[in-house]
Amino acid sequence: AIEKRIAEARQRREMEIRVLTDRLRELELQATSSVSLATERDKVQAELDALAQRQSLAEQHRETLRRLTSESATLSARNAQLKSDMAAAKDKLDLLRQPGANCPLCGQDLAEQERTRLLHDLSQDGTEQADSHRRTSARLKEIEAKTRAIESEVSEIERDLRRLPALQGRLATLTQALQDASAASERLTEQKPTLTALELDLKQCSYAADDQKRL
Repeated sequence: AIEKRIAEARQRREMEIRVLTDRLRELELQATSSVSLATERDKVQAELDALAQRQSLAEQHRETLRRLTSESATLSARNAQLKSDMAAAKDKLDLLRQPGANCPLCGQDLAEQERTRLLHDLSQDGTEQADSHRRTSARLKEIEAKTRAIESEVSEIERDLRRLPALQGRLATLTQALQDASAASERLTEQKPTLTALELDLKQCSYAADDQKRL
């Protein structure tokens, strides 16, 4: 009966050692995964940082688009006014070029010298207005081209930003896994002495002490 109890105690001790050994092996695997987890976490964080910069750039682009839209509206209104002014100036020039033309501004008779002066002034004004219209039209084309380019880049950034939720979720998962790996490392350190003590106990036959004494 004593031998049986001692044998059973030995079996229980061996089982404890096997269970603890398996547990420590699992903890060691979990603990050693921290290096690869940290590497992946850093990679994901770098991607998130890059996307944050892209997000900031997109907002800057949107602000630029707002400014360009405002400038385009102002220039379009200016060109419309210039076009109207040029048409009115052309009508006045056509009147002044007619023999015996009256002043297109006040309707009074004009001396030839005054008519010539008005023709010159109106022609000069028309030239300046036409030059301004061309410059404004050129700027409007620049704005249109720049707007298209910026809108295209914003669309590309927005496509990239669709990855944000998945990356943020992955970062949270990795952060938790790293915390678990750190906790596993701590438990491994704590439980190794227990395994050592159990193995020594088995080696020295220190289990079932009372029955061992009776043998």
